[in-house]
Amino acid sequence: MIGWVGKGVLAVTATLQTKPMGMIRWKLKVVMADRDMSAKRLAELTGLSYGAIIKLRNETPVQVNVSTLTALCNALDCTPDELMEYSSDEN
Repeated sequence: MIGWVGKGVLAVTATLQTKPMGMIRWKLKVVMADRDMSAKRLAELTGLSYGAIIKLRNETPVQVNVSTLTALCNALDCTPDELMEYSSDEN
């Protein structure tokens, strides 16, 4: 809404309508279990450290490097959409 407050001062107020955010579900643990893949073996196949694999398996990462995602997909013979699933807030 726009309106004059006085003495040449214009006030502008706005109501922002925000769309609910969805979320990404990280499914590395499920994919590893489906393929009977141990963290040790996945570390060997990807070149990532055992500790990094454990962290990726147990925690949803804030960001994933494309080379890491590629290594995981190659080692697990999967696609990125098998490792991550988007769901909107509406679901």
